[in-house]
Amino acid sequence: MDNNDFILKIVAELEQKGIKTGFDKLKKELEKDPAKIDVILDTSGTVGKTKGSIKKLAAELHNELSVEISKLQKQGQDINFDLSVGDVEEVIQNVINHTKKLGESFDVASDKAQKFLAKFNKKSGGVLINSDEFKAVQEAINGLGNTHTIEDLNKAMNTLEVTYDNMSSKLRNSGKSLNPFINAKNEMSTMDKTIEGISLEFDKLSSKPDDVANAIKELSVQQDMVNSFTIGTMEWADAYGHLQQMIVNVTKDISNLQKAQSSKSLQPRIDEIQLSMDNGHGASKYQNRIQSLINDFQKYGVSIETAKTQTNSLQQIFNDMKGLSGQELVTQADNFEQEFKAVKISIDEAKLSYDKLLQPISSSKQVNLTNKIEKWLSNNTRATKSARQELELYLKELSSGSINQEQYVKFSNRLTELDTEMRIMGKLGKSLFQSLSEGAKKFTSWISATAIVMKVITTIRTGIGTVKELDTALVDLKKTANMSASELRNFYLSANDTAKQMGVTTKAIIEQAAAWSRLGFNTAEAATQMAKLSSQFQLISPGMTSDEAVSGLVSTMKAYDIEVNDVLDGIMSKVNVIGNNFALSNADIVAMLQDSVSAMVEGNNTLEETIALETAAFEIAQDRSVGNGFKTVALRLRGINEETQELDDSLKTIQGDLYDLTGVSIMENTDTYKSTYQILKEMSEVWDSLTDKTQAKALELMFGKLRANIGASVLKNFSAAEKAMDDMANSAGNAEAEMSVAMDSIDYKLNKVKETGTGIAQNLFGQEEMKSILDAISSIGNGLDWLTDKLGLFGSVTTIGSGIASANGLGLT
Repeated sequence: MDNNDFILKIVAELEQKGIKTGFDKLKKELEKDPAKIDVILDTSGTVGKTKGSIKKLAAELHNELSVEISKLQKQGQDINFDLSVGDVEEVIQNVINHTKKLGESFDVASDKAQKFLAKFNKKSGGVLINSDEFKAVQEAINGLGNTHTIEDLNKAMNTLEVTYDNMSSKLRNSGKSLNPFINAKNEMSTMDKTIEGISLEFDKLSSKPDDVANAIKELSVQQDMVNSFTIGTMEWADAYGHLQQMIVNVTKDISNLQKAQSSKSLQPRIDEIQLSMDNGHGASKYQNRIQSLINDFQKYGVSIETAKTQTNSLQQIFNDMKGLSGQELVTQADNFEQEFKAVKISIDEAKLSYDKLLQPISSSKQVNLTNKIEKWLSNNTRATKSARQELELYLKELSSGSINQEQYVKFSNRLTELDTEMRIMGKLGKSLFQSLSEGAKKFTSWISATAIVMKVITTIRTGIGTVKELDTALVDLKKTANMSASELRNFYLSANDTAKQMGVTTKAIIEQAAAWSRLGFNTAEAATQMAKLSSQFQLISPGMTSDEAVSGLVSTMKAYDIEVNDVLDGIMSKVNVIGNNFALSNADIVAMLQDSVSAMVEGNNTLEETIALETAAFEIAQDRSVGNGFKTVALRLRGINEETQELDDSLKTIQGDLYDLTGVSIMENTDTYKSTYQILKEMSEVWDSLTDKTQAKALELMFGKLRANIGASVLKNFSAAEKAMDDMANSAGNAEAEMSVAMDSIDYKLNKVKETGTGIAQNLFGQEEMKSILDAISSIGNGLDWLTDKLGLFGSVTTIGSGIASANGLGLT
């Protein structure tokens, strides 16, 4: 680009940015003689040769650049001041660049300020647009680069923001909320009716003080003053705020006058209340009514501490009444009556629960508990005399057939406590005398030669039968096991050692291994390990079957992704510590888990939380359907119908409905549900403060109509859930310790002796040898078929009869 074009560009750029300078002279000079500019921009020192107007023009150019540079510096731009002739071209280009940069800064600042004004215009409902501060920001935007700098604009914006805050504070003094500007504007449009309403209330009074009447008149005067100012100005806000304070004062004066006059008409009621509070002789009708409620609670089985807690709010209302008078006393007395009715409802509920406990238990429960106590007494003759006498007394009461639910829970819990006490004392198992007595009885059957011979025959027959049973069980294992023939053979023989170690039968070990094999644990090592675990679980869980032990471990492992190495303490120890310390058995816990565990996992509950919740509910309900109850609540809290397993339109609003009823949110955040345990824990903390009707609605929302009793049980007994959590946190090693106790029992040792016999049978009557014998008998049968064909009926009878007798005697047929 030549010098002429360059200078023309400078002129065009500066003019475009609104910079009106002496460059017009430069432009005219160029039109006369374009070559003259070469002298101005010559960097070789030829400026000294310039003559007259050219030198003057150069000086003017320097002066003009100095002015522009000064303007840029005021706007915050950093630019070189060196205006030596040799740098003129560089300085001009620098001015252009900074002018463009400043223009861009103006554009950004202007855009930001426009958005700022739009925000405050919206926040004030269009009210602030009339204020001087709002207009000052608009003027600074329009004057950027000319009359105003960016710094001027920022100051104007800060001033507007401070004005908004001050004005907002003044307007909020009227007691309004959300958008005080819009409220103020709207209230001023209806101020005539507001003042008229105040006047009407004043006119209703029998006594009308002059000072209040004058204050009402002043309201209209102040209203006119507010309307005289432009809406959105500070003067308007000040006047409006003052008007609102005047309204507050007048309203308060009228209210006090109304109370004073009302007190006169209420005096008979006030006298009655005060007399009920204190009859002058230290007696209080109100206090007596509170005590009667406490007595009723205790009558229905509620502890004195709980009864006082239930009536605490009522007591607080009565205490507050003692410092009141007039209308406030009447209002608080009415509150007392409302709360009294609410507490009475709680008493009715306690009565229902108490009546339920007095209902006789079912015959099946009675039989089960009787059998449980009798078995314990039979297996633990070493127990102390007092423990045995206590349980025998329970048996006597059970045999009467008139046991209620409360007694049933008491007997069950006491049996568990006695078992723990005797274990600590080392008094479990059979006494030496009983063991010798039973041994002597068995010995008498062996003293005759005939009995000994028959015992040998029976033992052989039993041994063969045992091997047949084991072989049948092994067939099921072969179908799914990933084992070679030699591995199966080794497993078959080692199963007996495992059985003796785990206190179960060899057949049970093989059957459990087959069950685990079907579930994917199909190597010899895995099947054996899992069979040991389920056998141990069965042994430490009285009343639990082998199948229940396997299925219980499987469902829990699958649901919580528990590895084999973590099963012992991760599942078994936790279940066992709860079975030992609470009014339920390990089998009860496993049954409930199988019904609920998949849904509870989806409900973000840990295994410990699931067990804890179900334990708390079971202690009161004494029903394994508790598991289905928690399956229901875990699904319903997520809007899923428990029957169809699909989203239910009727549960779409359960989150908001529960919050409205209880104040408890079921969400951790917008995307994550709280665990069922956490929700019920928070619910339990406010439960007693809810009305009976609210509790019923909340229970039906969470548990459905059919399971509401389970929800009520856990919420009333949530402290048991928290204790269960603590117990499980310290349960590591519990299953192993329980196993050690079981291994010291007579049953375990007898099983070991019995399974030693099974091992002998396995050694004496090998599978392959027995199969060979049976094949031989089959061949003999074929031969007899040929023989009968040759000898006829009578010649064959003797031969066949003796063969069958021999086989039958050995148990082979």
